[in-house]
Amino acid sequence: LIHRAQDLGVNVIDSAEGYGAGHSETLVGTALRGRREQWIVATKVQPNQGLERARPDPAAARRRVLEACEHSLRRLQTDRIDLYQLHAIPYDWAAGPVMDALATLKAQGKVRFYGISTNDQAAVLRLRQFGPVEVLQIGPRSTQWYSGANVTPPLLVPAPGKAGGAVREVLDGVMLGQQVGLDEIVTLFSARGPEVAAVAEVADDLRRA
Repeated sequence: LIHRAQDLGVNVIDSAEGYGAGHSETLVGTALRGRREQWIVATKVQPNQGLERARPDPAAARRRVLEACEHSLRRLQTDRIDLYQLHAIPYDWAAGPVMDALATLKAQGKVRFYGISTNDQAAVLRLRQFGPVEVLQIGPRSTQWYSGANVTPPLLVPAPGKAGGAVREVLDGVMLGQQVGLDEIVTLFSARGPEVAAVAEVADDLRRA
């Protein structure tokens, strides 16, 4: 199925350690053997696994993310994850250590970009106190406005959108219906500050179209 998807032009695949207790990542790694360079591979980590909300342990929170990434890399049979996302909101006391672990993984080249899958704006803003949230994936509870229903999307990036340079060029191309490839996706992932809001605005425009 994954090979057929590639034949049809798909080049992004999203998994998680929690899908089948790692089995999904194992299947993806096997399927992409010999094809890895042609795919953008995303997966997710449950940052609170093995931790207790009432028993703060910053070192354990940081270690949890670092070790989970190593396990995912082995299952995916790759030396880096293109997009690594939190699959849950970290406990308040763990937010700093978790974000530090993600930044460490990126500095080591094991993760190219990182973010979180959530609909919780407050959680995103809290995490941003400890570092950039490079990617935000909206969770399944937002499917009603994904599908074009007459529902106002929640405010996720509270800033006016403004983009220039390469990010602006990619967004203009998207609005003109041009195909988005790996280079364009990497450019959008590099958006910072008001550029992130500009990307979100274009995404909202496309959903409403």
